Amino acid sequence: MKISDPLNQFAQICRQTIEQCSCKVSKTMRRNIAEVLELYMALNSRINFTQMGKIGKHIEQTYRNTFKQDFDWLEFNSILAQQYFASDKRKAIAIDPSYIPKSGKQTDFLDYFWSGAAGQAKWGLEILAIAYLGIDSHDCISLYAQQTPDNVSLERYDSNLIDWYARIIERKKEQLSLLSKYIVVDSFFAVNTFVARMTTIGFHVISRLHDNAHLRYILDEKEQHTGKRGAPHKYGNKINISNLDMKVFKKVNLKIDDGELFSAIVYAKAFKRNIKLVVWKNTKGQYKLYFSTDVNMSDVDVIDYYRTRFQIEFRIRDAKQYAGLTHCQARSTDKLGFAFNASFASVNVAKILIQQTEYTIALRDVKYLISSQYLIRRIFSRSGFFPNRKINTKIVKELLDFAANAA
Repeated sequence: MKISDPLNQFAQICRQTIEQCSCKVSKTMRRNIAEVLELYMALNSRINFTQMGKIGKHIEQTYRNTFKQDFDWLEFNSILAQQYFASDKRKAIAIDPSYIPKSGKQTDFLDYFWSGAAGQAKWGLEILAIAYLGIDSHDCISLYAQQTPDNVSLERYDSNLIDWYARIIERKKEQLSLLSKYIVVDSFFAVNTFVARMTTIGFHVISRLHDNAHLRYILDEKEQHTGKRGAPHKYGNKINISNLDMKVFKKVNLKIDDGELFSAIVYAKAFKRNIKLVVWKNTKGQYKLYFSTDVNMSDVDVIDYYRTRFQIEFRIRDAKQYAGLTHCQARSTDKLGFAFNASFASVNVAKILIQQTEYTIALRDVKYLISSQYLIRRIFSRSGFFPNRKINTKIVKELLDFAANAA
């Protein structure tokens, strides 16, 4: 398929996906959601209510009212994700907190949150982004975003950040478990309070351990029964990463970042359970500890799943650069939640559009094509001039195809 009519093709994907959703949504709401997603790609300036009211089909208040409504963004994005990763056999769910800058004092849940880019805590908001990973295609589709409460609210909930993140997964477990049984996270989540709750609800966790993790060898039955009084020991000596017991660890036939990989099933004291451990070591003595709570998982899969996790950060970057993730004017949690999820959803639809085309183009080029076509239509509609469609459609298609080829 060629990108001869990007705006209509984008809108068609939106409408078809919304129609497949099982959630009850009025026809007016369906049309408004589809239009909002179009505007997220059509606007080149700040993506907020004011700009939508200027170039959209409705007044500003209509968009403000639309953002108050509930919509199952997880189901919407899940439909897109299953379509996008139809050929992938290995799939996983990834989560990652992200800082959202926000000024003022009246917005819900404003507080100091950690910004990885700045390397410090900054005033603003935070969201937990949930995404679907295609391990074979090494790509990612965003699923859902949930705003993080401030410290005062967390204390009122008798919770901390890890508890809050785990609670979100628990609330969405029925929908997420249909997609994958693996959750891939960074080392911040490699604590028992998170791992235990995930395994309890049926997920396996893949992550990276802290360098000082307490790990022990697992004794076989002969080593456990020493003939001495008392209960037999189940676990042996503490693992020294610089001097691995090669009778237990086996070398993995894979090299990454000029280092070697070794794997074994070991006991993690922090998790109080056995894990599949994959150790990366290089000649300089540096090492990294990757693990999976699924002890039957292959060594290569542990590495592939974890390395694909970084794709979620690229989707967050795309939403910030091209879909106004940080632009929303709203101050209430319901409107902010709608804005965050609409931003991610518009990027997902654009990726589906790219997948369906004959061209290899970037998200930036799709946004350029859609915004250009939207501007042309707006000029014609406001000027009262109705061009000859038979003649101009051919010319516009040729221009857009030329732009796509050039991109």
